[in-house]
Amino acid sequence: MLAVATLVLWLLASAEGAWYWKVLATLAGIAVIFGSIHATGTGRGWPTTDPFPKNAILQWCVIRTPSVGGDPGAVTLWATPINASRGWPGAYDPTPGTPRAYQLPYDEVLAAECFQANKAIAQEAAQGQSSQIAVKKGKRTGTSGEPGRLRMYKLPPPREPRKGTP
Repeated sequence: MLAVATLVLWLLASAEGAWYWKVLATLAGIAVIFGSIHATGTGRGWPTTDPFPKNAILQWCVIRTPSVGGDPGAVTLWATPINASRGWPGAYDPTPGTPRAYQLPYDEVLAAECFQANKAIAQEAAQGQSSQIAVKKGKRTGTSGEPGRLRMYKLPPPREPRKGTP
């Protein structure tokens, strides 16, 4: 796409006509190039560094601890967003219920919570049960009250509806 836009801009610059129309068309072409690059960046690869959704159901975590060699580490959460908004028109728009990987900077508290969540998910999967761990953005309870931290908690098992009652 970038090559096609560059070719169009080159043809536009070499065409005859008033210079101000060429400048306006060139600026519009450049805006299209940067807009398309920005739009493809949101769905380009996994995991994404987009902001974590306000509410999500955790599927699994991958923890990469910091190393002496300079790797800052990361915590990758594979989660299904709940009521996620698209953001802007060109943004990645998953179908409802599609999980997505979110890469967050390494944090010891978050890594410990992810380890416990993975343990709970694996333990229930071994028993043939499904576990749902919710992840919510907000204030952390406990030692760290920093706003914007993620909080994980286990959801209760779903209840079947009563039969025979309206």
